[in-house]
Amino acid sequence: MNRVKQFINCVFAKITKKDMEFINNYLDENEKKILYKLPVYDLKHSVNVARDIYTNESEEEIKKNNLNHKEIVKSAILHDVGKIHTPLNVIDKSILVLLNNITKTKIKKYSDRNSKIYIFYNHGEEGYKILKEKGYDKEFLNIIRNHHNYKIQNKWLDILRKYDDRN
Repeated sequence: MNRVKQFINCVFAKITKKDMEFINNYLDENEKKILYKLPVYDLKHSVNVARDIYTNESEEEIKKNNLNHKEIVKSAILHDVGKIHTPLNVIDKSILVLLNNITKTKIKKYSDRNSKIYIFYNHGEEGYKILKEKGYDKEFLNIIRNHHNYKIQNKWLDILRKYDDRN
């Protein structure tokens, strides 16, 4: 049912003035230039993930884990920037999600560096490369790189994944 909701949200995605204000509270001009290269549906998804974190994760609880609330929200806004070079439209995503589930990730072997399959599985790595050039710290970069790598566990990744999966 969550996938159906995600599909509908993707089809009808639009960026509002409220979304723009939210983004402006967290990103500088250079970060926004990167972010705005995303298709509107990926941009809206990222804003929804970040806003969900902002709304549901208290600063006090995050501080207890020696984390920074603003950095977590910023990472949520930027977590999918690796998709900018090879965007996946709503049909691409739907097909890849289905094929991924049907083949139990075996479609991964058909991905070459420029394919949509590659981006589906490796947009975290591509986002890491994009942001690494911009001078982000190692921890932030590793969050972007590993937001779909469930073998790595830490509180920051857990928070991002929780809201990424919901949106």
